[in-house]
Amino acid sequence: MPSTGAAGGIGNIVIGGTLDYRVLVPSDMKAGMYEIHVNELFITTNIGDHIAILAEQLLLTSELGTTAGQDHGFVYATFSELPFLGKGMAIRFGRMRLRYGIDAKLDAPANPLRTPEYRTLGVVSDRALELGGFYGSIEYVAAIAMGPDFVLADAVGVTGAVIGTLKVPTKDPGFHPLYARVGTDFQGTRPNIGLSGFYGDSYPVVAAAGFQPGDAMLFGGFLDQHRVIRKSRVSVDLRWSWNKLKLAGEYTIGRDRENTGHTTVQAYYGRADYALRPQKMTIQLQYDRFDDGRMGSRAVGAAGAAFTYNINDSSWLRAFVQVNERLLVGEDAPWLAGTQLLMAF
Repeated sequence: MPSTGAAGGIGNIVIGGTLDYRVLVPSDMKAGMYEIHVNELFITTNIGDHIAILAEQLLLTSELGTTAGQDHGFVYATFSELPFLGKGMAIRFGRMRLRYGIDAKLDAPANPLRTPEYRTLGVVSDRALELGGFYGSIEYVAAIAMGPDFVLADAVGVTGAVIGTLKVPTKDPGFHPLYARVGTDFQGTRPNIGLSGFYGDSYPVVAAAGFQPGDAMLFGGFLDQHRVIRKSRVSVDLRWSWNKLKLAGEYTIGRDRENTGHTTVQAYYGRADYALRPQKMTIQLQYDRFDDGRMGSRAVGAAGAAFTYNINDSSWLRAFVQVNERLLVGEDAPWLAGTQLLMAF
């Protein structure tokens, strides 16, 4: 619905949305399978020649059947081609998905087989101020985010038993997380490499064999929102495409600083996508391994596979499975399977 008006007014209003319906079946489920019915309505518009606005509203259809997590509810403004900005530079501020590591270059927000960023950083979306741009084939971005604004506290009943949790505002703002990434963006078959860094306060994530439902929706990790710790991370990511095959990988190393001392965290990730029929059918294979470095903890490796059938350019059907690597060698270990129907309009 284009809008005309005086120079500097609102124009080029676009209204769209997404329906993302998923059914997840974890092997260690306690309350049955999980249905995730996500409806999103978004509006984009321009204000004058240099400002673009995106607002995304999550439409809840059921309190029991909808899980929002951190991947929804973005609202941010983008300022570009301002006099004090260099060529190709832009500023964004608002709530957004932070661009870090391989997550910044893949279909992570719409893919139930996650990239490693959520487990290594403890967050994927936040309120932030971001500066990014291009210099030839080099892409760069730096951001400062708000960080966690609450921790969970156990609610205790009259009998002394825990009956639930409460969100308690964090008293100390701590060190606001800093993000940075620089990488190549070559077209064609040339490989692309990226380097990312993170420093600041975030929720800890520990290696866990099973599936964590709720807002986290993590397989192979447990997001602990009862406390906040100081983190530092460095990640190297690589992408390469050749004919029908696309490869992606990442290695992350960093430290968690807690009251009990420091721990070294490492994560590995590899993914291969092969187009059985270009633009129609794709097979995805991936492997990731997460070591939280804590004494007595066991690193968790997980293998995943997905088959995607594209109905059209913006809609698809997907079936996927993810298993703890110990299951592949005959041990008793958890797995996660599911289906997805996504339609964007």
